[in-house]
Amino acid sequence: MAAPTALRPARRVTLQPDPGTGSGGRVVAVAGWPGQRPLLADVVPVFERLGVRVADAVALPGADGVAPSRLELVLPESASPDTALPALEQALAAAWPGRPSSTGCRG
Repeated sequence: MAAPTALRPARRVTLQPDPGTGSGGRVVAVAGWPGQRPLLADVVPVFERLGVRVADAVALPGADGVAPSRLELVLPESASPDTALPALEQALAAAWPGRPSSTGCRG
């Protein structure tokens, strides 16, 4: 059985469902961050702007230039994981185009 977190090296953020996990309005997905994993405090607002709450996040071991995180997400009541995850992936890819951001702590 193949591991659900097998992520290929990417130049943009990927978001893949973690099969067999999640229940009700919750879905578990693995985000593959290219290069360095961003701070959770920088990730949460992107999800919240889309009406998605981050219930839990766990850093997973990285490989091949991808830093994965396991995210437990609470979707809006009317959202389907089949349509919500691809839309979230696009939003994350736009927010993190493959390089670290330096938007915080302006001096």
